[in-house]
Amino acid sequence: MRTVIVGGGLSGLSLAERLEARGHDYRLLQARDRFGGRIMTKWRDGAAFDLGPAWFWPGQPPARGGPYALFGFVGVHAHARRDEAALRHALREQLGRLFGARAAEPQRLLLKDWADDPLTATQADTTPQYAHPAYGLPDALEDLWEGHVNFAGTEVARQFGGFLEGALEAAEAVFARLTMRNDADV
Repeated sequence: MRTVIVGGGLSGLSLAERLEARGHDYRLLQARDRFGGRIMTKWRDGAAFDLGPAWFWPGQPPARGGPYALFGFVGVHAHARRDEAALRHALREQLGRLFGARAAEPQRLLLKDWADDPLTATQADTTPQYAHPAYGLPDALEDLWEGHVNFAGTEVARQFGGFLEGALEAAEAVFARLTMRNDADV
């Protein structure tokens, strides 16, 4: 079986790992100079900062001694984020309002706007979202080229679209279709 995986984000890497485990022939193509898609870590002063998807679980022990990080652009529209100097100013003001004067002067302020990343987003991603979007593979994309073209990404996941789990869910669904097709061809 020959499979081309376009994109080395979480879905692409998960699909490649599954195909590798089954001994299937594949090629993984990646446009960036790194793998991970929207999962990206920056190292500063010996500390790792995740600039991709992040969350905090209830009961997670609080970090002690720093350094610390805060993620998100609360209430700043995508078009307003294009002026980096104004954005940095707005973020520092927001940190001060939320956490006090000391927080308004962070040691470093690392920015990554995925909606402005040409290898991740399109113009449609700059439109404000007021609720979590409905995801899932559109009917028009089902069974393309008699099942030879499949889409796996968090955007096409039926249950967990838009989340890390959605990327894994979509890769699992494509893997099931590929292996079912391959088993039928044997």
